[in-house]
Amino acid sequence: MAARVSPGRPGSRLTPQSGVPCAGTRAGCARITIPRWARWPPGTPVRRWTACRFGRSGCPGQSASRCWGRVTAVRYAPRAIWPQAAWLTAVFSMFGLLAVLSAIGLHGQLRQAALVMFGVVDAFFLLALGLSAWVLLRWALPGRPIVTLDAAGLHLHAVSYCLPWAELAEVRLFPIRYSRRRNVLVAFVPAQPEAVVDAMRLSRVRRRRALRALRIHGTPLTIDVLLLDHTEDQITAAVGGFAAIPVRRYD
Repeated sequence: MAARVSPGRPGSRLTPQSGVPCAGTRAGCARITIPRWARWPPGTPVRRWTACRFGRSGCPGQSASRCWGRVTAVRYAPRAIWPQAAWLTAVFSMFGLLAVLSAIGLHGQLRQAALVMFGVVDAFFLLALGLSAWVLLRWALPGRPIVTLDAAGLHLHAVSYCLPWAELAEVRLFPIRYSRRRNVLVAFVPAQPEAVVDAMRLSRVRRRRALRALRIHGTPLTIDVLLLDHTEDQITAAVGGFAAIPVRRYD
């Protein structure tokens, strides 16, 4: 798999940044309270005063001062999730109907085998449909960002972890081949990936998933853009607006 590396753009002179005094104080601003930008169209950079809070999960600094920042919030796009949920509902209904018809029209061992087969397949699609409904209700419809980029760093809200720009070494873009639609996985590679895994507060299942991503992509901090309201180019451009981070594209 070949890779192409492009240098990141020099970051704009914004505060706060990791280790840089924020609004005249001695401490660097670690994290910014992000309001919900429901009235702004996706991808709109927003400039306004935001309140800084104490850092969590790898964010250094403990400033409580006020800072001027530009925020890019990456969210799920409901228009991308609705077709998937509709398709899963149709397939689930079809196999449910087949199970009912099998119970009515078949007898003996053939009936039991058909019920088991259609029941297992139906349970799988029911699980996938429940996952889509959870994404819609928890993230997409309320407009909650899953990733936020601001002057303090990179915030991944799904795992409650933020990475300062000084600790981000590279951004890697991996094409996902098995998807029917064009999909790209964006991998944020920290300077010390193993230390990030140890610092993240993860359940046993999420920790296994993070270790697998670390083994395959070199980082546990990954997102795919298939269901998001930003493309990989928009995300890397937003990263380049805050820090000069190299971008590596894999073909």
